[in-house]
Order: sequence, then C-alpha cells, then structure tokens
Amino acid sequence: MVLFNDNGMDSSSSEGTENMKFNLQKMQWRVVELEKACKEMKGQMSKLVSHNTGISTPFYNGTLPRFC
Repeated sequence: MVLFNDNGMDSSSSEGTENMKFNLQKMQWRVVELEKACKEMKGQMSKLVSHNTGISTPFYNGTLPRFC
C-alpha cells in the first residue's frame, strides 16, 4: 500500500490528498464506533461479573482487564 507518492503531478497529488483525507475520516469514524462498542461490552462484562457468583477460579481477583 502506498500512502504517499510525490511524482510531481499536481492534479494527481491533489486527488490523492483528497482520497487520503476521506480514508482518514472513515478510519476516525470507525475508531469512534469501536470505542463505543468496547465501552458497551465493558459495561456488560462488569454487570455479568458482579451478578455472577459462580466465578470461583483461584486466579480471578474481581477485576476486569482494561480493553479501552
């Protein structure tokens, strides 16, 4: 994948810049969506652990790993 190619052509470089900006906006939106999903899953896991008394492994200390 080529992220930047400076071949001296102004019209193609401006198109490439616009394409990169668009792809960056899509990635930023996706990061926000993934952060929301992670927060929701973290809340669900906290509820599950706090309501589930069946967890009795010797390695479980009552804390959840930090995912986001």
